Amino acid sequence: MEFFDGTITKTRGYNGDFLGPAIRVRTGEEVSVKVTNELDESTTLHWHGLEVDGKNDGGPHSEIKPGETWYPEFTIEQPAATLWYHPHQMHKTGKQVYEGMAGLFIIEDEVSDSLDMPKGYGVNDVPLVIQDRRFDKEGQFDYELGMKDSIVGFEGDTILVNGAVNPYLEVPQGMVRLRILNGSNGRIYNLEFSNKQEFYQIASDGGFLEESVKMNELTLGPGERAEILVDFSNLVKNETVDLLDQGINFMSFVVSKDSDKEFIVPEKLTTIEKIEESKATTTNMILPAL
Repeated sequence: MEFFDGTITKTRGYNGDFLGPAIRVRTGEEVSVKVTNELDESTTLHWHGLEVDGKNDGGPHSEIKPGETWYPEFTIEQPAATLWYHPHQMHKTGKQVYEGMAGLFIIEDEVSDSLDMPKGYGVNDVPLVIQDRRFDKEGQFDYELGMKDSIVGFEGDTILVNGAVNPYLEVPQGMVRLRILNGSNGRIYNLEFSNKQEFYQIASDGGFLEESVKMNELTLGPGERAEILVDFSNLVKNETVDLLDQGINFMSFVVSKDSDKEFIVPEKLTTIEKIEESKATTTNMILPAL
């Protein structure tokens, strides 16, 4: 993968050089996947956030040896959500993800169909896989774990978005839906826009929230997902706004064209069934620390 002009970095990916395709499915669909391991070492493929039985989950002990093929099959039995997939091999997960093995797994359903919000995938409904990396002097990934890295998590000094360094995205002058994944090994992101504009979080790891939440800063830990609605209608054509992490710019949005449609942030997104307290079999009391 060429992250920097003229420099080729050794990477791994699914069906490509780095990362993998977004797999898009619907609730109720039966899914079968063919996973062939063309690496020189064993791996697994785990569906992070998917409600699936252990046989098809791709956990740490579901080893796929070099040259072997795994055929998971399952039915989608959960609401619309933005999930992801990655290796989960014992003692190899961190390095294999770091080298590029990850991708999105997106579920849609009748609720997502009914909501009047951006649905043009890649146009006004855009996934952002955010990852940090360290590069050595030769432009190769530097994944040497020190004691601090093992304790608090491995962090890099270069942020990638969908496998690109300092990318920009042309957006319509209107509402845009961003599906954000923190695909980093250890970094916690505090995301905000350079113009301090507000946005609305509409979904988290498990899918839609019951109601949208207005905010101007979003915190995401490793593996965490969030969907947000951002309104760029107050910007003029060709104006640029940056996405920041703790004040550092790593991505830009450029208003390039009129929006095909005006959207209003939905007041009600979905209904989440509450678990009745009376059904609990055990009750624990948490005492404050002294």
